[in-house]
Amino acid sequence: MSFQRQVRADWLFTATYLGNKTTHSWVQTEGDPGVYIPGTCNGKPCSATSNLSQRRVLYLLNPVAGALYSTMAQSDGGANSEYNGLLLSARRRLSHNYTILANYTYSHCVSEANFVGELAGAGYQNPYNRDADRGNCAFDLRQIFNLSVVGMSPTVNWNGVARVLLENWQIAPIFSVHSGNSFTPLSGVDNSMTGVNLDRPNVIGNPYVRDTSTLLWLNPGGFAANPVGTFGDAGTYSLRGPGYFDVDLGISRSFAVHEAQRLEVRFEAFNATNHTHLALPVATQNNAHFGQITSAGDPRILQFAMKYQF
Repeated sequence: MSFQRQVRADWLFTATYLGNKTTHSWVQTEGDPGVYIPGTCNGKPCSATSNLSQRRVLYLLNPVAGALYSTMAQSDGGANSEYNGLLLSARRRLSHNYTILANYTYSHCVSEANFVGELAGAGYQNPYNRDADRGNCAFDLRQIFNLSVVGMSPTVNWNGVARVLLENWQIAPIFSVHSGNSFTPLSGVDNSMTGVNLDRPNVIGNPYVRDTSTLLWLNPGGFAANPVGTFGDAGTYSLRGPGYFDVDLGISRSFAVHEAQRLEVRFEAFNATNHTHLALPVATQNNAHFGQITSAGDPRILQFAMKYQF
């Protein structure tokens, strides 16, 4: 649903609500998980990673036939997702040698699982509780802002050197800002004893540090490993990484070679300000670098191109 308003001859403002509901999305789950058996058996824990094969569902139902099966990817058509977003945009049509397009999106996407295109592996921490994985979508970006401007040198009666130096130039910067990507904390150990290996830790304090000087984003003391035989309470895609800021820039000029022939020279700078695009931190709790940001996106990239039109 959209509402548009034109202001004077050049400006168009738009406010749009975007809504989407997906029902019965196909995802994958573990069809033959291990079963946690408490206590001790013959002086040893009844449940251990070493006896996972003997604790799987099919083995416990029929040890002879069940021994022939291991992990089993099973299709699940019961996942749901909802998306709601507000999109605001402002557009200035090309006049007086420049045009502007700006848009801002505030949105939220929630789902029980994320469709990945193929049924392989497990999609849920707990194969028996799809709802426990309900949370932010993997691609959920709460706020997004983009601004693009195209400016051209004015067409006037240039003379001599001024015409050679100033005519037919075009500059096109693009500014992009958005909130951090969501991600899921993992325990890194199979304390649930299911063999799914998607255990999440328990949240026991403030999960964030957000110190970009030391690159420590998460607080290791804010998490505790899920006890044996249980699933962690940290939400799926419940954490946010660093925000994103980027400026791309294009500068071009067109030269008339003949009536129907032109030469275009173009210079482009991606991440023109050489801003550090911090990646997501290490999110596996038993990793020595848990909570630390250890990588980043591309630095400034420059490229030059020429195009001959005929």
